[in-house]
Amino acid sequence: MLVFVATIVLYVFGFVFLYGVIRVGVRHGIQDAEANRPEVPQRRQLTEV
Repeated sequence: MLVFVATIVLYVFGFVFLYGVIRVGVRHGIQDAEANRPEVPQRRQLTEV
């Protein structure tokens, strides 16, 4: 019974860990995309003037 409970606890914590890793990865991906983005508004400003 103890092995069963330990397995379930580790299983649940594994999913929580994977969720956190995916969140951090997506956040860094979005930050990288935004880091390359400031060039686009500058081009828009140049074409609007």
